[in-house]
Amino acid sequence: MLAVLKKIYNWLENYWYHNKWQTLITVFFIVVGAVIIGQMIAKEEYDVVVLYGGPHQFTPNETREVQNALRSVMSDDFNGDGEKNLQLVSILLMTQEQIDAEKKSAAAAGKVVVYNSANLIQNRSLFSSQIIAGDTVICLIDPNWYNDIYENEGFIKLSDALGYTPDNAIDEYSMYFADTEIARYFTALQLFPEDTILCVRRMSTAVFFGSSEKLRIHYENQLQMFRDMMSFKVG
Repeated sequence: MLAVLKKIYNWLENYWYHNKWQTLITVFFIVVGAVIIGQMIAKEEYDVVVLYGGPHQFTPNETREVQNALRSVMSDDFNGDGEKNLQLVSILLMTQEQIDAEKKSAAAAGKVVVYNSANLIQNRSLFSSQIIAGDTVICLIDPNWYNDIYENEGFIKLSDALGYTPDNAIDEYSMYFADTEIARYFTALQLFPEDTILCVRRMSTAVFFGSSEKLRIHYENQLQMFRDMMSFKVG
């Protein structure tokens, strides 16, 4: 028995000496692959994704409350997985004027707030990526970031999504979220700043030129959720 174990030990020692780095690299890729696959399996597929870009930094609890409020008016389980799942993608965007105002307000209250400039710049890039090629369609945006997208024809007309233009619309493409009945009713939705603009992103080029019917259906489902939000009535 000892002879057999010694033979196995000598073989392993010889193998490790000649193949150490190949073995380590192989194990590394196996571990990384297992992690990626595990994340893909565990990743939740959302029926609806709503994008917010503005100066309010949502806490995890606030995010859940907003998601619950919006999900409660969702008319259907769009992806057919048995659950209505909605995600709020919240990106902190602030102008220098907003930063200065927050610091002044904090100082008056005897507090100090610090903003990471590099993170804010990165957030702008992330927000642009979401607008250009992301899977978000329903947008809640601070007015400071609305015009750039509007000027580049990034939104569709409200009448194209709803079949009509609301009387209290700002223009053909947008309205203040605070002016909607759903925002007035749900306390959680009043966390958005009063000047937050509600608008609908134009179908991304990835969907428009792509051949995936799944992407087109996803876009249409987002439009239906927008109509669900706008048709909400109390009582």
